[in-house]
Amino acid sequence: MPGLGDALATVTVSGVSLPIALGLLVMMYPVLAKVRYDRLDTVTRDRRLLLPSLLLNWVLGPSCSRWPGCSCPTCPSTAPV
Repeated sequence: MPGLGDALATVTVSGVSLPIALGLLVMMYPVLAKVRYDRLDTVTRDRRLLLPSLLLNWVLGPSCSRWPGCSCPTCPSTAPV
């Protein structure tokens, strides 16, 4: 459909595309709804697994997305200025 990209690009809030945000929410809701909160205490009780998991998900994961040259040497953001 010609012009669909332009139409979707005009619906943004603070630089976030609303159609993409809503699509992700609709896609992720069923997955997130199946979280077993009643078992949360048994999961957080094992500190040997909890601490490395938090480190990987909250420190290492986001920092890897900041270094595109590590995974994509042809990425435009790694080109010489």
